[in-house]
Amino acid sequence: MNRVPSLDGLRAISIFLVVLSHLLLHVQPRNTLQQNLLWIIGNGETGVCAFFVLSGFLITILLLKEKQASGSISLSRFYLRRVFRILPAFLVYIIVVAVLCRIGTISVPRWQFVRALTFTMDYVNHKSWWLGHLWSLSVQERFYLIWPIVAILCSRKALIWISAGIIVLDPFIRVADRLLLPWRKDEIFYMGHTRADMLMFGCLVALLYENPRFIRIVEELFRKKGPAVAAIFLFLISPLLVWNVRGLYFLTIGYTLQGICISLLLLYAIRRANTPFGRFLNAPAVIWVGVLSYSVYIWQQLFIGADTFTTQRSILGFLFLAPTALASYYLVEKPMLKIKDHFERRRAPLKVPVVAHTIPSHPSFHITTAGK
Repeated sequence: MNRVPSLDGLRAISIFLVVLSHLLLHVQPRNTLQQNLLWIIGNGETGVCAFFVLSGFLITILLLKEKQASGSISLSRFYLRRVFRILPAFLVYIIVVAVLCRIGTISVPRWQFVRALTFTMDYVNHKSWWLGHLWSLSVQERFYLIWPIVAILCSRKALIWISAGIIVLDPFIRVADRLLLPWRKDEIFYMGHTRADMLMFGCLVALLYENPRFIRIVEELFRKKGPAVAAIFLFLISPLLVWNVRGLYFLTIGYTLQGICISLLLLYAIRRANTPFGRFLNAPAVIWVGVLSYSVYIWQQLFIGADTFTTQRSILGFLFLAPTALASYYLVEKPMLKIKDHFERRRAPLKVPVVAHTIPSHPSFHITTAGK
């Protein structure tokens, strides 16, 4: 089946930024110039933001197309796909971490396993390294739980207002949370309600994609080199602002600016898949890395970046991460997706047109739920 053009390539860039930032965690800069370069290169926060935007976009597109094709959204089908896509590798990882704790190799408080399994890790103070990265999965899983229900209950116009409203309000929510609950200052950038705007950027782009006025604005930004400006800001200016302004930047307008830039680059990647940037994102090797991005994200914490690791140890661990991610994908995730397909075939088929669903103005944009 066809996939959304460039989406896996964007996933590849995102996971590269996350892994590289963890590889560089223990590098000690000798001067301000090196520190700034380190923040630019180790730009893992942008990778996480991109994952959120991509998730919001893809899930909303799939929900809209199902609603358009069949007149309704099947929650059971949606949740079945999410369970079989997310849980297998996640549960295997949890089991491996538990075994390593049992034999004394690593240490994780037992209650954090409960938080991980209930997808509330984003509200945990002082997360252990080995489970700490699951905060972002917790944010996304609750989004997967709630957003389809909202999509069923609300019209497209109402969904636009909801997603835009959250984008506008979330900076104020972050500031209010910081002022009213100062003891949570270390967790303010990891909690679901303070990061919901990044998911909503992707949702809003999906909801507006068929709006002619929105597309005219986007095309005008393309003509005025908007994607180039967005890339420069995202990968050069924004990390420097993070270093020089620290938490105040993300607390206020930082995530909003990043969300705008990521959304514009997402649109450019999809609508200009034949450009050099698009061809790079759609190269087979890059797509392959993007397909493995979830596997890499789940398992990378065991091999790189821990406090007890040196940079050299993390680089060595990276060599073990690659085969582990491959094993996770081919031995755990793909077989479970086949089981998911078997269950879906046994259910009554969705009433969808024979022709492929496409997004107007881009005939190569075919929607599929395969592997999603």
